[in-house]
Amino acid sequence: MDNLPENSILFADGSKGIHIPWNMASLNSNDRLQWHNFKPTDIDILLDGPDHPDYWEVWEDVLNEVTVTLENPNDVFNTYSLYQDGDLWLVPVTE
Repeated sequence: MDNLPENSILFADGSKGIHIPWNMASLNSNDRLQWHNFKPTDIDILLDGPDHPDYWEVWEDVLNEVTVTLENPNDVFNTYSLYQDGDLWLVPVTE
């Protein structure tokens, strides 16, 4: 994706490298952030870190299936898909 849509959010800087999946899995859902389609088994594998034999396969599945709902400062909830190009982005889902 060469041009990210307006209102995309940088979620994790690429400097985290191979630990971006682990970092994302370590964030818990809360009142302002809700993960959707993030399977508990996938979270466990990502939390095991990049030495887990299924780490990268699970990460690919997460990028393709997981969405996140965030509450913005105006108390409006928006849903985002994940996109990684080195950095990890939240890309607004259009309906």
